[in-house]
Amino acid sequence: MPTNIGYEYGEARKKFEAAKTDEEKLVALEEMWRHSPKHKGAEVLRREISKKLGEFRRKIDKRKEFEKTKKSGGSSLNIKKEGAGQIAVIGLPNTGKSTLLRILTGISVEIQPYEFTTVKPEVGMLDFKGVKIQLVEVPALIEGSSLGRANGVQLLSMIRTADALLIPCRTLNDFKTILNELEAVQIRIIDKKPELKAVRSSYGGVQLVGTDFLNVSEQEALEFIRSYGHSNLKIVIQEPLTLKQLADALNPRTSYLKTFILCYSEHTKQEIIDFVNSIKRNEVELELKEQSIKELKVKLAKKVEHSVKQKLEAMLEAELAKLLEQKINLKTNFNQRKKIELGLRSQLNVRLNARFETEFKKQLDFEVESNLPSILNQKLSKVKFNEANFKVKFIPKENLVKDLTKELFDLLDLVMVFTKPPGKEPDFKTPLVMKKGNSIEDIAKILHKDFSKKLKYVRVWGSTKFAGQRVSRDFKPSNEDIIEFAI
Repeated sequence: MPTNIGYEYGEARKKFEAAKTDEEKLVALEEMWRHSPKHKGAEVLRREISKKLGEFRRKIDKRKEFEKTKKSGGSSLNIKKEGAGQIAVIGLPNTGKSTLLRILTGISVEIQPYEFTTVKPEVGMLDFKGVKIQLVEVPALIEGSSLGRANGVQLLSMIRTADALLIPCRTLNDFKTILNELEAVQIRIIDKKPELKAVRSSYGGVQLVGTDFLNVSEQEALEFIRSYGHSNLKIVIQEPLTLKQLADALNPRTSYLKTFILCYSEHTKQEIIDFVNSIKRNEVELELKEQSIKELKVKLAKKVEHSVKQKLEAMLEAELAKLLEQKINLKTNFNQRKKIELGLRSQLNVRLNARFETEFKKQLDFEVESNLPSILNQKLSKVKFNEANFKVKFIPKENLVKDLTKELFDLLDLVMVFTKPPGKEPDFKTPLVMKKGNSIEDIAKILHKDFSKKLKYVRVWGSTKFAGQRVSRDFKPSNEDIIEFAI
């Protein structure tokens, strides 16, 4: 066992030894790997942890696949997608899912004051200005759904295939339970998919591009990636990532679903926002702490080295003067005095040099610990938690249909445009729907495969500087723009 095992590693090891399930052991092992020593003497230890990580991940994945196959023997709960997109309405029992479905779509669903009224998926079509959005109410999830309770495996499998999620929450605990069940099966709702590209490499091994975005060394990142069983992979990182985010992005089972969390009070809304921010802050703080310690040690090393040397040299001179006083008397001539002084200084230097490393490490650790809180607070104050993937909102009853309908349309990242022939009125009854970021060229191809070739010009009303402005083929329209195609 290498020396310099830190407190965090020791605590993680205790968690591993106390863990009862494979999932708990895997979490503890990941923590042990993150806090394991990075010096050369710890290479064997890190290899052992990496090997165990791979074994537990394969074991868990194999069991989940078996359970999925075993439980899928019954009828499928998957619903064929229709309309512009499918939004799954999920939540705990009696959180108002059926009521929302009835209000938003007009379909007749059974609503009772007792739990588990909905025993099969209920489907309705939401109309937003002519755009049809499919809402699917999923039977209630409960604590333990991810382990198979209450038909949970099939329900979560169905949720994974949706385009987005609507989650009504009465309390913070409602949200925590749903979040835990989704996280357990790698469905992420509070994280956006990282900007990362991973392709099979023809050169063999793992190649990393963009390691500056990671706060660990390239070697540590490569070890971490290999521990997940990845090989022959070229990975291009395009934004700052933690190792956890990197692992999630490389896991084919991970799904990122945009989510709207509907709260029934402002208080619950704020509680959920604070809770999510605390999760993100803790994740970032852990990564920033390790990074900041490394930076501080480099920054403070020379200063500490100088102060320790000064301290030891002062001790040497004081001890030397005391010893010389004992050894030298009035009869000692100059040459004898110098010889005695050189001998004593040599002996003291050997002793003080042996103390230098201990004193240096002790002082450096003290300086880092003293400076770390202010450095961390400064860095964390600049961190902006990305809420692009989920939104938390309280909507009063009187505005529910209007506001929630608009929120659900926005959740799907869609753009609705209206077309018009030259000299005629726009067709507001049948809007054209496409994904955000599509261009005029893309719209023309949707209308007809040869349409774009015949285009003379295109004019847009809405998001342009002036009404009816001519635009190029690569122009990207905004929601509810009016587009005139001239051929």
